[in-house]
Amino acid sequence: MLLIASSSTGKWGPPKGHIEPGETSYETARREAYEEAGIEGRVTEVSCGSFTYRKPIRPMEYRVAVHVLMVNGLCDHYPEESSRSKKWVPLADAGSEVANPGLSQILEQIFQDQMEEVRVA
Repeated sequence: MLLIASSSTGKWGPPKGHIEPGETSYETARREAYEEAGIEGRVTEVSCGSFTYRKPIRPMEYRVAVHVLMVNGLCDHYPEESSRSKKWVPLADAGSEVANPGLSQILEQIFQDQMEEVRVA
C-alpha cells in the first residue's frame, strides 16, 4: 500500500482531498492519488469504509470515504511531487503505519478480507 506524508503534520496516510463539484468520492480518490502521489489506476466505486480527522489549524471535522485503487502506473512527474514524501508498505503493516485509528481499522479489515479470499481460493 502507498502511504503519503501529510503536508501539515507529516503523519502517514492515504492520498485524500475535497470532493469537487460534480465529482463522486471515487473520482476524487483517483484524482488525489495522481495529484499527491503520481499514481494512476482503477478505483472501486464503492467505498470500503470511512474515517474522520481534524486538521491542526482548523477546528472542523473531515470525513474521508476510503476507496481501493489498483495501481496501473506511476508517473514521473505530478503536481505535488516536491511537497510530499511517500512510501510503499505491505498491506499487513499498513494499519500500524497510519496515525488515524479509524483508518487503521479499515486497513486491517481490508487485509483480513484479502487473507480470507486467499484461504477460500
